[in-house]
Amino acid sequence: MSIPTLAADAAALLSHLGADGNKAIVIGHSLGGIVATVLCHSYTQLIRGLVLIDPSYLLPPGAFDGFIAKLCDPERTASETVALITGFFDAVYPPDTPEYIKTWHAMRVWGMEQSVAVAAWPFIVDYVGSDNVEFIRRTHTPGVPRLVVTSVPPFLEPLRQAGSETPEMDDFEPMEGGHWMMKTKADEFNEVLAKWLDKHSFK
Repeated sequence: MSIPTLAADAAALLSHLGADGNKAIVIGHSLGGIVATVLCHSYTQLIRGLVLIDPSYLLPPGAFDGFIAKLCDPERTASETVALITGFFDAVYPPDTPEYIKTWHAMRVWGMEQSVAVAAWPFIVDYVGSDNVEFIRRTHTPGVPRLVVTSVPPFLEPLRQAGSETPEMDDFEPMEGGHWMMKTKADEFNEVLAKWLDKHSFK
């Protein structure tokens, strides 16, 4: 479950699909935003653009600490683990979140291997470290266009603090609609994405 391994797996798939000669635009959401960022940084030859939707490393450092401590409790039963994870999702739903999204996430958690569910968060949090601004600086890839869409405007602050050697390549967009805004605000999200694709002549 290490980030470099997940990024390497994605790179192998992209290479198999022909990204060596036809670079990919990679989109990552939440925890996947960390993998997508590392993928872009480590395998730049495969990537022509990066879209990040509420990447988890924009959360304040320590935001996962209490959750992870509970998740890794050896006395926790499987049903308690499911309840903890679905409860975590409940905390990031806006009031108007459609019920099908909540049901979909509950089914995802119930169908997940428990060891994977428990291992994923600590691995990812450890990899980012205690300073998300430093992580952003360390993993940013100058010259690759980057679109970051976040549901919480203050979460853009670490990106601004980190700066960029090529600021003209970066677009930061706050968007209401909760953590799954690409589903709850699909039309609005797709409009932002389409404008970004046009801006960089990706179409």
